[in-house]
Amino acid sequence: VYTVELLLNVFVSGSALFKNRWSVMDFCIIFSGWLEVILMAYEISAKEFTLLRLLRLLRILRLMKLCRHHRWLTELKKLVMMMASCLRTLFWSFMFCFIVMSAWSMAAVELVNPVVQQMAADGAFGDCRSCGSALTSVMRANLMMFQTIIAGDSWGDLAVPVIEAHPWTAIIFIGSLLTLVFGVLNLIVAVVIDTYAEHRQKDVMNLAQELDAEAAEDKRFLQKIFDQIDEDGSGELNLDEVLLAGEQ
Repeated sequence: VYTVELLLNVFVSGSALFKNRWSVMDFCIIFSGWLEVILMAYEISAKEFTLLRLLRLLRILRLMKLCRHHRWLTELKKLVMMMASCLRTLFWSFMFCFIVMSAWSMAAVELVNPVVQQMAADGAFGDCRSCGSALTSVMRANLMMFQTIIAGDSWGDLAVPVIEAHPWTAIIFIGSLLTLVFGVLNLIVAVVIDTYAEHRQKDVMNLAQELDAEAAEDKRFLQKIFDQIDEDGSGELNLDEVLLAGEQ
């Protein structure tokens, strides 16, 4: 079916078809499918070709084309557009989060790790096997902060015993928690929303399409009302019909 659709599009549009990114994507997907059929005919496993396996993943992108032609998928279209327009912002936001987390991790390794090692030797952490080695390196400390602060998993297993034994370490544990959760993560949300709002204002074409769709919907709604008012079915409304509809 997809092959026939592509051939018909080529017949209608010619070489201009491949100026459309969706058409190029369709061509790659169909080409990968036929290539897989040929390989299977020669009893060659497609798993040996990494690129072919990656092209398979593009098939799911065909579902995005539905968003362009169906009004009832408007919300899904907005979600996809927001994700696409904010990818670069999300990348740099995650990098900023990693940098801030690494700064706290370096402070924890230098200042808190000796205390943790001493407490681990004294058996202060009980059954927590990873607590003793959680701050032995910056990357381990990053993993610990991601697990306990970002993911919210067992923050008190390490932090609470250390803070109770050495209250000054609360500067590191609580400071990193407040900075990442109430600072960086909320800042990321604000920046992503601002980026999408700016992109939406500049996207005149989509705004025009939305206005046209809303106008068409309003016209259909008004047409239904006029059809109900037009009792004689003449296709025209007179003053008596309008007044009668107003009274009803």
